[in-house]
Amino acid sequence: MSRLYRKSPDDKRGKWSDVFKALVLIVVFYMGFRWILFEPFVIPSGSMEQTLLIQDYVVVKKWAYGVRIPFTNQWLLGPEVPKRGDIVVFKSVDDSGHFLVKRVVGLPGDEIRVDEKGFVQVNDTPFVYQELESDDSGLRAFQEDNGEKRYRVQFSEGLRDSPFSAEVPEGHLFMMGDNRHFSADSRSWGSLPLERIMGKLVMIWISCEESESYSSFLCAFKDLRTDRIFKWVDTGE
Repeated sequence: MSRLYRKSPDDKRGKWSDVFKALVLIVVFYMGFRWILFEPFVIPSGSMEQTLLIQDYVVVKKWAYGVRIPFTNQWLLGPEVPKRGDIVVFKSVDDSGHFLVKRVVGLPGDEIRVDEKGFVQVNDTPFVYQELESDDSGLRAFQEDNGEKRYRVQFSEGLRDSPFSAEVPEGHLFMMGDNRHFSADSRSWGSLPLERIMGKLVMIWISCEESESYSSFLCAFKDLRTDRIFKWVDTGE
């Protein structure tokens, strides 16, 4: 004859404590993964067009230039200086809660000149430009060669900016968007301190024409750009 056993209260508490521990480990692993390794972001504007589109959901390599102490802004390792031409996600110099993405154009100590067309010169050496295409709206795509990397940038025919020049301070970077006439970048808000870097942009994991109506941070799957799913970002390497 079989015997029935009644579970003790300690058995129940033990199971709930195991579940709680597992949940804590999952949360810590997830937060550590985002803080140290990779983190997703969404592109909110067209300032990087030719390379990134509005509503591209991108992955950022957080440890590309160093490692922060988890849940702080203090660097454990780094920060290292990015390479000229890298695409970097960083905290805005005006609002630490707002994140931007731009391309590294100038390194610490560089003399930067940008002419009225948007063409760049660094340390008296002009970047090399090769026109690739244009359209009826006046947009012109160029390949920009900074001497180390080549990548696509975009200019608007007929638009002109005031010539710009600056020296990049030590511990800072000069950032520009690839959509040169429609980018608020170091030409307007100054050089970027290295400590504001969040990481290097490496991949588009999903992209859509529109976001969901109830959230600007959620992709509307009916409007997917299928050719941009899991697409490695061309940084000119």
